[in-house]
Amino acid sequence: MGVQGTVFSGLTVLVVEANPSLRENLCRVLRPRFNGILETGDYAAALEVIGERGVDVLVVDVSDGQARGVELLRQAGNEHSHLMAVAIAEIGDTANALKAIKLGAYRCLSRPLEVSSLAGAVDGAGREILKRHATLQTRRLLAIAPNGKRMIGNSAAMMRVFERIELVRRANSNVIVQGETGTGKELVAYAIHRNSSRARRPFVKLNCGAIPRDLLGSELFGHEKGSFTGALQQRIGLFERAHRGTILLDEIGDMPLELQVKLLNVVQDRAVQRVGGHERIPVDVRIIAATHQDLEEAIGRKTFRLDLYYRLKVVTIHVPALRERKEDIPLLAQHFLERFARGMGRETPALDAE
Repeated sequence: MGVQGTVFSGLTVLVVEANPSLRENLCRVLRPRFNGILETGDYAAALEVIGERGVDVLVVDVSDGQARGVELLRQAGNEHSHLMAVAIAEIGDTANALKAIKLGAYRCLSRPLEVSSLAGAVDGAGREILKRHATLQTRRLLAIAPNGKRMIGNSAAMMRVFERIELVRRANSNVIVQGETGTGKELVAYAIHRNSSRARRPFVKLNCGAIPRDLLGSELFGHEKGSFTGALQQRIGLFERAHRGTILLDEIGDMPLELQVKLLNVVQDRAVQRVGGHERIPVDVRIIAATHQDLEEAIGRKTFRLDLYYRLKVVTIHVPALRERKEDIPLLAQHFLERFARGMGRETPALDAE
């Protein structure tokens, strides 16, 4: 019953069909071509499967009496924009077929199904996914940081990160990157910069929690000679150095309130004033603020300014912890194995699934 063609070994297809025999027929056509076939007859559970398993192509019956298939398409499209869908409708059910197309389905097929039509539609969706993956992989390679590190992952959680990077890279919007310590917030910030129109301009970073409070203002905004004890010469601040580029303010939640006021003025006026100086110096800088803290809680504690938060929070990117993307562990294990083998001048040993 199979159809000859490309085998999409790296993609996952979810078949959602309440009728067990129809579901098995659909899976029988697709199994020779897609190694990862998931199936369910429960429309409510399907959304959880999509979120947990990183589904690439959704095959769903939209002609059920309660319109559960149409609702699944709507929710899946809203929450997982990387997903490609192939809808199936009963012949003559033009209403649900049109709804499926309007909701972004790649194709809508009519029953009775021809094997070649189903295979061709899902193959086409698979090719579109592979094109997107290739683009994202290119972005990831371009986003190798100066220290040689890069983001690794094909999980649904990481795909959402890559999609947010793709969304924001062409804009000049300020960004907040949230995530626990060690999740790779700096890599996300560098990927945004490296793939933006500012890529040839400076990428400047500062950990707001690692600089003494009395020196942080000088680091950010610069100072004039003699403006304070020890200011033996003029200093250009990081905002001036990052002109036309990007500045990463890591651990923004640790910035003292008095400096938050000055930062707010820079964001609003697009100009800095050096410590001890009177001249306002125009700067064109995209700000990426990173934090492991819940800034909304910090606002409630009066340790972070609400007005600054909303100036920075044009776009938010959540970087998942490893426990949120366990399916990326084999990729990471292979990456580190290859890296350490290269460093020791050895052939990369095989890593079995177990």
